[in-house]
Amino acid sequence: MKSRLDVLTEQHGPIVAQHLHALEVQAHRAEALRLKALNDKLAQLRGTLEHERLVQDERLQSLRREMDEAGVAWNLACQRHEEARRANQSALVPLQNRIYELMRELNRSPHEGRVEQWVPVKPEDVPQFREGPM
Repeated sequence: MKSRLDVLTEQHGPIVAQHLHALEVQAHRAEALRLKALNDKLAQLRGTLEHERLVQDERLQSLRREMDEAGVAWNLACQRHEEARRANQSALVPLQNRIYELMRELNRSPHEGRVEQWVPVKPEDVPQFREGPM
């Protein structure tokens, strides 16, 4: 494989090829320096980012602990509330039962136990009403 200088020499001659090659080498070195500076800056920024991420994680961990503690307190409060609600509901059961008994008594039919089975009536036993003046 031919070198870049050989290719330039074939295309432009030895004098011009030397100058073109020197310009290409100089541009290549400048680009390499620019890319190395960018790469160094990128590495520095990545390090800063990682450090900041760790700092943020430490802040979040304290908040997470606080949140977990509040969650435990919330669950305990919910359990106490549920126990108290059930105890209150159980305490009201005798009153509710008494109300149901009174409602049953209030809704009882006055004819309860006194209504007899209907007996078919003969047509002649039904009084006849006359039409017109009496």
